[in-house]
Amino acid sequence: MAPAAAPDRLTHPKQVSGAPHALALFIDRPIFAAVISIIISIGGLVAMMALPIAQFPDITPPQVTVSANYLGADASTVAQNIGAPIENQVNGADNMIYMSSTSSATGNCSLNVYFNIGTDVNLAQVDVSKPRQCRAAATAAKRFPTGRAGSGNAALRS
Repeated sequence: MAPAAAPDRLTHPKQVSGAPHALALFIDRPIFAAVISIIISIGGLVAMMALPIAQFPDITPPQVTVSANYLGADASTVAQNIGAPIENQVNGADNMIYMSSTSSATGNCSLNVYFNIGTDVNLAQVDVSKPRQCRAAATAAKRFPTGRAGSGNAALRS
């Protein structure tokens, strides 16, 4: 008996009815397929670098941080005597969404004020430092405990 002939390819795309010929082209020529994929990748990188970043929307709201310290005070004293007066003065600034504050046992108070997306952070900083035509820190300092009004400091960051 004669040995059985080995099949060429069991399932070649050319033999399957309705299979695209491009698939067979890339299977038969793997180096050509690799070169085409590298060209497409390089084209994608070039296109990505050409996209202007300015067209992407802002997704985080602008933030202004007010920091103050009250040397020698605990967290609850700082929150009541320093944080609350500053919060009352900053509340109502233009385009403000919300604010959050933290006070620490080392006498530090930090107030984060968040504004609507699209608000200029420099204008927001001015609004926080001068809400309703008065300086928040100066007005709040009048409400600080006696003997402490000049011993701490306040700073604005954006």
